[in-house]
Amino acid sequence: MRGSFIDRLLLPAIVGLTTLVGVLILWQRLLTKQGADIQTATKAHALFVKNKMESELSEHILPLELLGERWRIHSKHDNVDLESDASLVMSRYPVYQAIAWIDPTFNARWVSLRQGSEGSIGADLWSDARTHMALRAAADSGRVVVMRPVNLQHGAPGLLVCVPVYPEEKLDGFLVGVLGYHELFDSMLQDVAQDYWVVVYDGNQEIYHRAGATPRGDSAWAEEVDIGFRQITWRVQVWPKP
Repeated sequence: MRGSFIDRLLLPAIVGLTTLVGVLILWQRLLTKQGADIQTATKAHALFVKNKMESELSEHILPLELLGERWRIHSKHDNVDLESDASLVMSRYPVYQAIAWIDPTFNARWVSLRQGSEGSIGADLWSDARTHMALRAAADSGRVVVMRPVNLQHGAPGLLVCVPVYPEEKLDGFLVGVLGYHELFDSMLQDVAQDYWVVVYDGNQEIYHRAGATPRGDSAWAEEVDIGFRQITWRVQVWPKP
């Protein structure tokens, strides 16, 4: 009877328990591998977002630099309509809300506005102390200065790009481009990491999140990278959609 009991109950229970333990160990290993794969993929997408944003920032600022170089070379010799050229740049790069010409005394000589953004740029932007600080830094260094964040009308944040123009080694003025955050980030990230949520921070302040993104909370899959471009330092969080 004892042998029969062992054969009928105990041995199958031992075999079943052993099988269950084996399945659980295998399942745990599969989960661990899956988690590692998700983390690796998320890290790769975060680095791709970083590289894409830094590259796109250079691309968006380059037309303003080229416009400044054109003015530097031709302003004293040819009849160059810089304001018309600025309008062409904005038609090609809609991330620009406005492009202005500021003289060496920090007075706005003209402001070319993108169609539809007439209410976004206030006159007080050109008299703001932080704007003057960025212009002084550009004049002193002779280099492009990027200042953020600029408060546009209706509280929308943006970037200010200051390009000093030195024909014949004398400061003639500044080309200043205004870029809105929303249009800028959407243009940079529209085709990037579509299966991931993306949030951008300036310090501890959130300045952009992909439409539909929910709070990250304590997601184990989130990866962070730093964006460094000229005077800009941003922090980007990337994590997979469910």
